[in-house]
Amino acid sequence: MNGRAEVWRMKQRLDATFTRAEQVGSDLELQSDFARYLCILVSGYLEKAITALVLEHSARKSAPSVQRFVESQTRRLTNVNSQRLKELLGNFDPDWQQDLDTFLVDEVVRHIDAARRDEHRAPDRDPA
Repeated sequence: MNGRAEVWRMKQRLDATFTRAEQVGSDLELQSDFARYLCILVSGYLEKAITALVLEHSARKSAPSVQRFVESQTRRLTNVNSQRLKELLGNFDPDWQQDLDTFLVDEVVRHIDAARRDEHRAPDRDPA
């Protein structure tokens, strides 16, 4: 499956989960649990989407040895926040990092970083 198709498939699943979350009701504890779960899903989506797109780009533009290197590096991609994302894209092309800096306004950066931060507060990782 190509990177864009995989990202689209993952986004559809994420959208469906957000739709289900709207039906949770007024139980605040359940809303809180679902919000934490959604943070985990969004963070995972971001990591997997970046990996899929970077691998697709590498497959189209690079020799097999470079593709293997990119795959080995991106398969271990975790804890993505806005800074790590900019660094990763900047390693491919400094213009990509500059484009991302232009795209990532403060509000988007806060959301990306909050999803990452809140994922680590999920009940399975932090029972407090």
